[in-house]
Amino acid sequence: AAQQEKELKLLVRPDGNRLFSNLTRGNHYLVQAEGYLNNSGSGQTSEMALIWNRTLPGGSEISFLFLEPYRSGSCSGYMSCLACLSDQSCGWCPSLSRCLLRDSLDLEYCPETEMVEGKGDSQRHLLLAPQHCTLCEDYRDCSACTQDPYCEWQINSSKKGDFQCSRRGRLEGSIRDSNGCPKVCNQRNTCSECLSNSSQCAWCESAQACFYFAAYLTKYPYGECRDWYDSVHSVPQCKQCSALNTCTECLRTFQCGWCGDYNNPTIGKCLRGDWAGMFLIVSDLS
Repeated sequence: AAQQEKELKLLVRPDGNRLFSNLTRGNHYLVQAEGYLNNSGSGQTSEMALIWNRTLPGGSEISFLFLEPYRSGSCSGYMSCLACLSDQSCGWCPSLSRCLLRDSLDLEYCPETEMVEGKGDSQRHLLLAPQHCTLCEDYRDCSACTQDPYCEWQINSSKKGDFQCSRRGRLEGSIRDSNGCPKVCNQRNTCSECLSNSSQCAWCESAQACFYFAAYLTKYPYGECRDWYDSVHSVPQCKQCSALNTCTECLRTFQCGWCGDYNNPTIGKCLRGDWAGMFLIVSDLS
């Protein structure tokens, strides 16, 4: 009885007017959906659905098959690719980062991002599908991430190896200005600097260089890097031969050798080197 009464009861708006004032076929109603961030969760995923609760117990989802795409005919007010493509009369120009009309008598010029040999730069190229938009998680470095007004860089990511660029406002202490970005991997000169504030960099001990770990096969295609440290697949601890105080500890560590006194080998220093010799010159062992 309660379900039957619910189905027979007319739906009304907050002001008391009928929900659908015109029931004739072909009449249009604009559906506006608003989403709010749930700070109680991880903040990494979001989902929204439109539910109709009058036909089935528990409600049923209204798919896109029952909704007519929205067309406003005015595109200049959309500032992002996803917002632009929510309007079916618009297309996103990636080279200009602007939202333009898809079809009009006076089409606005959109140059190609890259010049094609043998072709001019007059070819129009608009993104028309949301899956072609560049999302925050598509950015791989802090500078590109923070240049997007809707993205921020997570400098202290708790999930090693995960994407560090996300939508703004999800986590505290994020970087939103490229001037605050840490150095890229190949600009870090020491092991400790290489592994600090990044799960993307690795330190090659044999080459004494910091590199982007995902590009290992490209950086060292012939296995030139025989030993490395990173904060994803190993303990982020940099090797320091000079911190080893005994000959035994020193000789157990890769690329460390003991330089000791001839008469008393227990007196000496642990130094970096290989079979060719020391990497550092020792002037005094006392």
